[in-house]
Amino acid sequence: MDSFTQAASYLLSTWEFWKWFLSTSITVGSIFGAAYWAQGIFNRNALKREDRDRRLNALIEINEIIMGCQSSIVISSGKIDSLMLKYNDLNGQLIHMKSLNLLHELNIESGLDGFGKGLIEYRTTIDMLNRGYGISDDPLVLGEIRKSMVQVVTSHVLPAMDTIPEAVAKQFSKITKLKEREG
Repeated sequence: MDSFTQAASYLLSTWEFWKWFLSTSITVGSIFGAAYWAQGIFNRNALKREDRDRRLNALIEINEIIMGCQSSIVISSGKIDSLMLKYNDLNGQLIHMKSLNLLHELNIESGLDGFGKGLIEYRTTIDMLNRGYGISDDPLVLGEIRKSMVQVVTSHVLPAMDTIPEAVAKQFSKITKLKEREG
């Protein structure tokens, strides 16, 4: 045991050992440092790419929702109950689109706010018609309700809805151009 201690003491006191130790430590440290640095860059780029893909998917989802809303707002019945159900569905879709916009920072608030104002006009007209006509199955009353709702939809709701796909397309273009620049 004593000879081992003497040999270790001799080895640690020689310059050759320390030269080898420093050279090896620097080489191993450089390799691990470069690997750690490269991994950080790859992770950062992957996070950017995933965020960009999530934003593009959210824009696609909003566009699909608004297309579904446009087709569902076509009035088939003049009954107040069915109009309220349609309003509730459209309002739920608007809330979902606003959530996607906030979550993914899509910057399409103006289009969504316009759609929200159109829905308020839609709801106001339903309430006014309900007070004026009540719940009736009379064909003349249903015709009047349908005519009033067609006016509101064509003058307020649909024009507001048309601004959303334009805003989505602009934002989609911005994100894809950013994707091309970053490679």
